[in-house]
Amino acid sequence: MKKKIRRRHYFVKPKFQLHYIGVNLSFAVLVSLILILIVYKTGSIQMVAEVSRLYPEGIPGFMLKLIFKQIALTFLITLPVITIASIFLSHKIAGPLFKIERELKDIREQISKLEEKKK
Repeated sequence: MKKKIRRRHYFVKPKFQLHYIGVNLSFAVLVSLILILIVYKTGSIQMVAEVSRLYPEGIPGFMLKLIFKQIALTFLITLPVITIASIFLSHKIAGPLFKIERELKDIREQISKLEEKKK
């Protein structure tokens, strides 16, 4: 039976991968905030129209708290999912970059050895 190799370093090229994850999270947060504002504004306008018939004094506070809890929960669930997906996707890019850099380093070393032999 083949022994399973466990990864000890989660980042192959940490600087690149952390930057990639940061860009993805920033974009996700920005899009999420825009969507939250759009949903809140359009939903609250419709909700005010409907609830104002039932509650002439205004929207009950518990309804707004419930809406904010749902939005926050969804937001908090999606951030770790995006982070994990970004790590896996960054490995698809960082792995080949690491191999290319290693091969280029080997080529440089071979060239320098050949130049030393010529002298």
